[in-house]
Amino acid sequence: MLNIKKLNKAIQYVKNKDFDSAEKIYSELLREYPNDDTVLSFWGLFNIKKGLFKKAEKILEKSYSLKKAPSTIAALILTKYQLKKYDDTIILCEEMFKYDKDSEHLYQKIIECFRFLNMYNFAGAYCQKYITAHPESPTAKVRLCQNYMDIRDYKNAEKLCAEIMKSYPQNPLNWINAGLLQELIYNNEE
Repeated sequence: MLNIKKLNKAIQYVKNKDFDSAEKIYSELLREYPNDDTVLSFWGLFNIKKGLFKKAEKILEKSYSLKKAPSTIAALILTKYQLKKYDDTIILCEEMFKYDKDSEHLYQKIIECFRFLNMYNFAGAYCQKYITAHPESPTAKVRLCQNYMDIRDYKNAEKLCAEIMKSYPQNPLNWINAGLLQELIYNNEE
């Protein structure tokens, strides 16, 4: 049976940024419970906290193979994204929707990944899904506007940007898009 007190002590050390003490406890826990998905997941999170994403990835993948817990999936999403493994990030975000249905954060992460992969049609499709799931979200519409700019559809980008301005005049991302859009249109006219 997992020693919860010991695990909580390690977690507290991490919160207090006493990484050496936390690492000692995690080493003991890993010797006692080498295949415990909970210990592995927290050990992976510890390595994320230290910025050791490659190491965290291996640990979290082992935890994930034992149990597909939402917390482990979320940690793997962060790790894969930091390692620029965007295909894996997208797949994990899709899986995470089972636990966090219609999460705006997940939509945004998937759209970002498709943009990094220069897969703008897929990014656009996810923008549409995002808007359908969150019709009142200005961020969803801003993302679609960005996608229009990515594919050089400045007419639709300009139209959507104007619509967003009317509904959400204080949205800073849309103001950035509006400025960028004017620059893109102006540069294309020269």
